[in-house]
Amino acid sequence: MHYNGSLPISTTWSRGSFIVGTVSREYDNSFRITSRTASDNASTPNEEVARFAYDDDDLLASAKYDPDGIAGNGDEFELGLIYDTVSEIANSTANGLLETTEMYDNASPPVKKITDDYLYNGFGEMEEYSASYLASERFKTVFERDKLGRITKKTETLNGSTNSTDNVHYLSHI
Repeated sequence: MHYNGSLPISTTWSRGSFIVGTVSREYDNSFRITSRTASDNASTPNEEVARFAYDDDDLLASAKYDPDGIAGNGDEFELGLIYDTVSEIANSTANGLLETTEMYDNASPPVKKITDDYLYNGFGEMEEYSASYLASERFKTVFERDKLGRITKKTETLNGSTNSTDNVHYLSHI
């Protein structure tokens, strides 16, 4: 994982010496994520981009998914943006933290493609994150913390393969 200060800007997954894929992030001057790009390492790389915009209260106002990464060529579609556990993006009514995002395709009726779920402890620190595609969990991260909130163990599962890292205090900003 690469950082710009405390902001994660890219994550690369590899299997042995072979790079499987990369996720990169861009931020605005308020440190809000403005785009997330996922690409594979195929001979002709596939790149998918999600772009985000915010309102004056720093709430997510729009999110667009672009399956080929080329803006403005007509294949982008809007992600669901509804707050307070009504539908596609759910914030906890107790603390306002993001709990779930769901992305649908542009078919009729829409099919839920990607779901992100977030779980926090009582201090608002992330305990779990999971990403599912077509209701099948593809990626999950579980954080274990000490009494000071520092991450002591991170366990990641990618398509059924699990990897754990101990004593990862430097990740405690998550």
